[in-house]
Amino acid sequence: DEAPVWLIFDGTLPSSPSSLSVTYEARALTPGLTATLDAFNWMTNEFDEVDATDTSFNTDAIVVTDISAGIADYVNGSNEVRTRIGWRQTGFTINFPWEVQLDHVFWTFQ
Repeated sequence: DEAPVWLIFDGTLPSSPSSLSVTYEARALTPGLTATLDAFNWMTNEFDEVDATDTSFNTDAIVVTDISAGIADYVNGSNEVRTRIGWRQTGFTINFPWEVQLDHVFWTFQ
């Protein structure tokens, strides 16, 4: 089931990393949603789902996902990274349109 909206984040790391994680802080003002984090796989030229988390209703939640195990696939030769976050309905929702607040997204690497 494809998320109806994706936010895509592109960046270039200053050096080739040995570890990589993605952190975002968000909350939903609509219950019954799941947030999906995908990392772009430069080898297959497709996004891979790396995390799916039920959204936190009316409370900020911080989600940290380690993608170090697939780091060779998720960082290209120019040290570029691409991730996306999407939300989809997975439970009962009481209102439409959905409302989600995203505070920040960042990559942590070594």
